[in-house]
Amino acid sequence: MSGHYKSNVRDLLFNLLEWSPIRDQFGTGAYEDFDAQTVRDILNEVAALAEGPVAESFVAADREPPVFDAATNSITLPEAPFLHLFIPRGAVTLEGVQFAYRDGQWVLHDVSLTARPGEVVALVGPTGAGKTTVTSLVARFYDPD
Repeated sequence: MSGHYKSNVRDLLFNLLEWSPIRDQFGTGAYEDFDAQTVRDILNEVAALAEGPVAESFVAADREPPVFDAATNSITLPEAPFLHLFIPRGAVTLEGVQFAYRDGQWVLHDVSLTARPGEVVALVGPTGAGKTTVTSLVARFYDPD
């Protein structure tokens, strides 16, 4: 992975906690819920993404960035053969799905949905509503009950 993603996160940490006057506002006003450790924890999570498996896509985009044509107002994306692995070949359908991580503790009850090829589907709801569970079932990380 390219090293500049690592240094960008490190630079953010330095700027927020060592150099920027914003560090003096942690714990007050708009920054009441933040302290130096919270900022470190958040940026460590960002670093895990920037330095981990997700970083491969960043590196590929650096090597072959999209090209914007101002005359046609269009963007040309480079060929990305690895993306073909992730293109669904048909509709994704859930019908009457129920799921529990533990016996008797149901997190999904009679969920039905269909996503057709080319459609964009958004799962929206409060924490604990089952959005991640649905996507985990579609990805076959779990099998429905």
